[in-house]
Amino acid sequence: MQQCLIVLAAMPLVVGLVAPGWATAHAAAPPPQVTITAVEYAFDVPDQIDAGLVAVTFDNRGQQPHNLKIWQLRAGKTLDDVKAARSADALFALVAAAFGGLSMTFPGTSQQVVLDLPPGQFVLVSATRTSVDGEPDYAKGLLKLLTVVAPTSPLPVDEPTTDVAISLTDRGIGVPGQLGAGPHTIRLTNAGTQPHQLIILKLQPGKTPEDFATAFAANQTGSIVCSSDRPGCVGVARAAILYGRRSVAFG
Repeated sequence: MQQCLIVLAAMPLVVGLVAPGWATAHAAAPPPQVTITAVEYAFDVPDQIDAGLVAVTFDNRGQQPHNLKIWQLRAGKTLDDVKAARSADALFALVAAAFGGLSMTFPGTSQQVVLDLPPGQFVLVSATRTSVDGEPDYAKGLLKLLTVVAPTSPLPVDEPTTDVAISLTDRGIGVPGQLGAGPHTIRLTNAGTQPHQLIILKLQPGKTPEDFATAFAANQTGSIVCSSDRPGCVGVARAAILYGRRSVAFG
């Protein structure tokens, strides 16, 4: 039986989600769609989108894995400051709030998530370090500003129908003991006092959660989890990074 491992990690970031003002005079519609495409090393995405629920497709058309983080920077911080950061601490020190995203997405694949974005200025960042030089994607240009504006005529939007609920707390994860194979739409709720991220990883055949814990401590998780080029790995679990209290992932 194949195993999937769900990992919870606290992030030292502040989340602020604002519910949009929805009109009630019109029938509800699905969340609007936006596609964010990554290559080496640039994002292709509209410069401006409407606030509220948005269905994001992250499409990796590059030759290396990339991820997606959606952040607001602290006052006075710029894209040049992000590009100059060379450690996680230096990078997180620039961030005022985190609004979700998607974890490592392999070349030629895509992932989907529904996020709730308030009006404001955001930065899109890929922070993977998969190239031989060890430099993070954002240092090479895989980052971009995104403006989110209040809709001129806000309409009610239906949230996606979900079949799995996962709750995060400051001490653990509330998750079903077993899931059937195939696609699921997951509602993620953060019931903790700080932001958290959820990453779903598929273990290689014969590996256990204890093996993962040991590899994680040694920063060697690549030897434990499945990837698209690993022998014996049939399918790779989606790895969604979600922050806040209102996120829905598809996988």
